This record gives sequence, C-alpha cells and structure tokens, in this order.
Amino acid sequence: MRYVSIRLQLVLWNLACLVALLTVIPVAKRLPVNWGWENGPLENFQVALLVVGGCFAVLAALAHRADRALLAVWTLAALFWIVASLRELSWGAVFLEPMKMTETGPVFSSQLLWYKPLVVWVCAAALLCVVVQMTRARVWSRVVVRMFREHAWPWGPTLLFVLGCVVSACAEGHLYDLMPQYPHTTRQVAEEYAEVFAYLAIFIAQIQLARTTLSWQASERRALLSA
Repeated sequence: MRYVSIRLQLVLWNLACLVALLTVIPVAKRLPVNWGWENGPLENFQVALLVVGGCFAVLAALAHRADRALLAVWTLAALFWIVASLRELSWGAVFLEPMKMTETGPVFSSQLLWYKPLVVWVCAAALLCVVVQMTRARVWSRVVVRMFREHAWPWGPTLLFVLGCVVSACAEGHLYDLMPQYPHTTRQVAEEYAEVFAYLAIFIAQIQLARTTLSWQASERRALLSA
C-alpha cells in the first residue's frame, strides 16, 4: 500500500510539473516582475531546491557506500546539485553589492571574484574524478543497463527536465521566441519559473532513482541472509 502511495505521489508531482511548464506564459504575466530578478524569490527557491537535492544525493551516497557503482552514481548526482547551486549563486557574486540596478533587477558579475578563473578548472577536475570512479566501477553495465532492462529509468522526470530547459531557453529568446510581444521583465520571470520546475523534475527523478537503488540493495541483503 505504501509503495502504491509513493508511486502515486510521484505521478502527481510529474503532472504538476507538466501543468506548470505548459502554463508558464499566463503565470509569468501575473507574477510580480521582481520574482524574476537575480537573487529574487524564484531564483532563491531554485537554490534552496538545489541544496536539498545535494543533501539528498550525499545521504544516498553514504547509504550506498558499500557498492562502488552506486556510490559513483550518487557522487555524480551530488556534484550536479553542488555545481548547479553555485552557478545559480553566480559562484558567490550574489553575496556582493550589485554592480547596478536595471529594470530587470540587480546586476551581479562573477568576473569580480578573484577565484573565478579557477572555477572551470575545479569543476572539470571534480567531474574527471567522478568519471574515472564511474568507469572503474563499471557503472554503465552494472547500473544504467540494469535500469533499462528493468524498465526503471525515470523517463517522465527526464523528459520534463528537457521540456523545462527548452521552455526556459525559449522564454529567454533562444531556440524559438516564445514571448515576442512581452517585455523583457516578464520573459525573465518565465525563464526563472521554468527553471524551477526543470530542477524539480530532476529532484523527482532522483527520488525514483533512490527507490530503485535501495530496492536493489534490499534484494541483495535478502539474498545474503537466505544463502
């Protein structure tokens, strides 16, 4: 009963994300323009969600530390959340005084940070370490292939994340101009609003992944006890 309840909740969250992304234009028109500002309510909510996602991934990594492949997967997930949250914070620039104020809100620049040139190298080094860890642990054959074989890949949230990225890019005027008749302030709100639900979709995918990997772990324990 509990399994059905959790699965139903995930389906409802997926539907909520889909509805939110399909109604981005009417919602953006009605939200205050300051919600789309840098360091505004929507971006702050994104950061909070990213931090929670990162904590979730770290806890999952600790729970799977006995399995090298699953540990590598959750290490990659934690790295994603950490880098994404730091990026939303402009690598720390938002904690400085804004360079100026415009109609689209305060302007922050990470170029003012003394360590900005090191950011790309640190991120690349961290990613390389995780990729090496995943390769040595044979993540593709032990985790990815198994998920496809068991039809456990979270396709719904994955597609919603892609949709969220596309809607956000279109609101900004990339790929396709989704809102040509609206001012830049409204487009900025739409962009940040879409990003919220793109990140939420990834968080839902992470929950589904955790349920799958924990079930694998439980099955292996039962097999050991019955042996």
